[in-house]
Amino acid sequence: MSRIKKLISEHRKQYFTFILFSLLIILFTIILYLPNPLIFQKHFGIFNPIILIIFIFVFGITALTYFISRGWFAIYERKNLRGMFTNSILATILVFNVILIDIFFTYSEDINVLLPQSMLFYPTIGYVVEILFHILPLSLLLIILTSLLKNIKQEKIIWFSIFVVSLIEPIFQLAYGTPTNFPVWIKIYFALHLYLFNFLQLSILKRYDFISMYSFRLVYYLFWHILWGYLRLSILF
Repeated sequence: MSRIKKLISEHRKQYFTFILFSLLIILFTIILYLPNPLIFQKHFGIFNPIILIIFIFVFGITALTYFISRGWFAIYERKNLRGMFTNSILATILVFNVILIDIFFTYSEDINVLLPQSMLFYPTIGYVVEILFHILPLSLLLIILTSLLKNIKQEKIIWFSIFVVSLIEPIFQLAYGTPTNFPVWIKIYFALHLYLFNFLQLSILKRYDFISMYSFRLVYYLFWHILWGYLRLSILF
């Protein structure tokens, strides 16, 4: 227990940033859920989103504490702010690949939550995805592999884990998020696109920090789900 207290004390700015950020996400969830209890049903099913977000916060801060204790990843480092601009440009470029798929093959009309709710909804969903698809599985895989493969350099184990964890979201989206009427080659293209997106995100986590990784997704969501999500209704339908 004293070791954890010391860790929190040494990295209190990082913990403060994550806690404040998480409280903001919980607030977004409450604002969206109370007037419209069905808004999260498509993503969370029967689970209460407020309770779910709180559990995700606990999982997230536990996993991030493990990362910090091993010196592998950071939550937030002020010096890394300069890298966000370059990352934002890269995220914007990736978005246009998916917009082209939508223009030529067209996703369903109701795939997005629309403005103004989308401004709170997608930052919340992004938080959930980062913890459940990245931080939590990455921590579990690293715990297992570093315990079993003690003679292999940790750097190699980390990159192998990044490679594996990057597969989770593409597999999930292929199973539940890709229209069945799309040609097989489009599904493969989308899966490769999404794998690249996830691999870049986890590479950003390794090089910079969690907030930089999240910001990369947020820029992507801004153009794909929020702005294009609004414009596509008048352009495609």
